[in-house]
Amino acid sequence: MAYSKQCGFLRNLVRNQCQIEQKEVEIVAIESGLQELIHKILFAVEKEYSWFKISRILPSGSFYEGTKIGNLDEFDYMIVLQALSGDDIELHDGCNPWYKRIEIKDENHCFNRYRCRVRYENTAYNYRYHLHTSKYIVSDFWHAVTKFQKSTKLSVEIPQGILTHEENESDKLLFTYIKRTGIPESTSQDKDRCLLVPIQRMDIGVDLMMSIEHPCLESVAKCEGFPSDYKELLMKHGCHIVIKSCHIQHFPEPTCYFISFAALELELMKNLDEHHKKCYKILKCLLTGEMNFKGKCMNLSSYVLKTAFLFHVYGSKGCTYSSLDTKCINEVLDYLSSCFYNIRMPCFFARDMNTWGHILEFPVHSWTGWDCYDSRRIAFCFLWVKLWCKIVHFVKTAISAENIPKMDDWYTLHDKCEYMKRTIYYLLEKYTDWDNKDVQRGIMTNEELKGKNLASCSDEQFTQFVKKLQEFYNIKLSFLL
Repeated sequence: MAYSKQCGFLRNLVRNQCQIEQKEVEIVAIESGLQELIHKILFAVEKEYSWFKISRILPSGSFYEGTKIGNLDEFDYMIVLQALSGDDIELHDGCNPWYKRIEIKDENHCFNRYRCRVRYENTAYNYRYHLHTSKYIVSDFWHAVTKFQKSTKLSVEIPQGILTHEENESDKLLFTYIKRTGIPESTSQDKDRCLLVPIQRMDIGVDLMMSIEHPCLESVAKCEGFPSDYKELLMKHGCHIVIKSCHIQHFPEPTCYFISFAALELELMKNLDEHHKKCYKILKCLLTGEMNFKGKCMNLSSYVLKTAFLFHVYGSKGCTYSSLDTKCINEVLDYLSSCFYNIRMPCFFARDMNTWGHILEFPVHSWTGWDCYDSRRIAFCFLWVKLWCKIVHFVKTAISAENIPKMDDWYTLHDKCEYMKRTIYYLLEKYTDWDNKDVQRGIMTNEELKGKNLASCSDEQFTQFVKKLQEFYNIKLSFLL
């Protein structure tokens, strides 16, 4: 009986919480209309700054992976910079083999404006032909986008409604979609009165990640952490260097740029069977949803969840389950628990690199309890990671329970998961607010964390942490204890 209730709950989640709300014909029309507008915007940016000519627009993210849930309100693309995808650049190892310094070899290259500025003859002088921080490149690109959107109002009609490009201050594109509704034909009696017609409006965000085609895939395949079984996939789809620098607290000179395997991840996620896609969507619904956590704070993002599923399905053991039950879900949650406990999760295509990066960020709260900042920093690092570990453990225990008598109790589980997601989002809002003094940024390097795990954080400490969250923020997580 317990098994059937579990399956009923899971199937209900898939049916009601894990689908895209729009119908297929409308989805196709929205995607096509957005791509038309994006091409026009990128053409306008190229007219303003010719060095931002885009050679390819590559789909990315959950929509194209077939794992999007909820509204069709987010699209992701990688845009390949033509000027940097050629023989005019040379790559050098940065912080580690997965971060590269980019040297521009052509004296007259259009991207020389973004090279390191030499103020003194030391390390900066040695790297005077290398690209400096990505923020100047990103800033110029989005400045051109902003300038265009202030002068031009773009829109496109599709059979179901109209898509309009909106002004937006953040580094992403924003569109509104207003869906047509059935408007009744007016009659003579309606002549002098206004007909009220409901308008369905939805905001759609589009993330554009500037990138460079990696010029030497053989060198990537030879890296120690790259799984050799996937060399053929790498050669077919390639990988990219994204215009996104390594952690600023690392103070690299010059800036290193990250190698992205988004194209390979897209192929593997698209090829998941329906059973594993459903399991992924269920955990995404319960643990992360479609929330975009701000900043670089360590968390259980949809990318972390995706990495866990890649190891579950395509790892050395593989997965042979083919029916929707708790087996796959429990194995993925066990893997996540282990990663949180050891404060390390390998990237699927870069096995010697931590998915959370080589510098871990976490919230440090203002309440006292430790004599010095360093002690407080270390304690809050472990408490923050343990919070995630407890959340994962709570979901696994609840789903695996054999004594849940009523379907209403399953819905209570769903409500608690929603509460946990909102709680985390609330804390990260405070964390990313520079004016907020209650929560500060804490960092620890992989070197500092080497050999450490959550055994350093006692249950008594975590209980006190949960009580403090309730005392200071009215966050009630006692059900995690």
